[in-house]
Amino acid sequence: MTACILIAGMPASGKSTFARMLTEALNVPCFSKDGSPSSISDTLGFRSRAEKVRLGEAAYRVQLDLAAPLLRAGLTVALENNFEDVSIPPLTEMLNRCGCTPVTVLLDGDPAVIWQRFVLRDQSPDRHRGHVVNTEYPERTPAPYVPMTQEAFLEMVQRRGFRRFDAGGPRRVVDATDPGAVDWSNVLDWVRAQLLCNQGERHV
Repeated sequence: MTACILIAGMPASGKSTFARMLTEALNVPCFSKDGSPSSISDTLGFRSRAEKVRLGEAAYRVQLDLAAPLLRAGLTVALENNFEDVSIPPLTEMLNRCGCTPVTVLLDGDPAVIWQRFVLRDQSPDRHRGHVVNTEYPERTPAPYVPMTQEAFLEMVQRRGFRRFDAGGPRRVVDATDPGAVDWSNVLDWVRAQLLCNQGERHV
């Protein structure tokens, strides 16, 4: 069976950074959650939190639709996203339809520390404003940044299920509280091993 690598975890847990590592090391295409929402926000915009959520849902469907033809062709693809409870049914349907085995790397850690990174990331001038604001984009009058409280972040993480995401198949949980302390080469070796095992099953 073809393998689909899933890079999951809380917001600001280091998924995009690891996705770049994986793409370079394994030479596989990776579709990231941050790409489509930015483009859709620039094109369509949103006028409320509800509209932003709908755009995010549409971007997720686009992500799955882009991956599906490659997976059906037998190519390994990586998907990087804030996978949560509601992400699982459409993902599972796509994987089953394409005959794919999910291989998940879940970046986890101390939620209080991850929250601090989340706030710093949102304050970065490189962060797309469509990801930061919730009420309106493009902004007619940019409002001062008000960070999400730690309590609200922890409640969101629990309610949406970022830390418990499991699509089946091999799953590696990585403590990314301190990204500098992680042996990323070992994590990449684990992914390689899962892909080799999966390739072996295809030839049985």
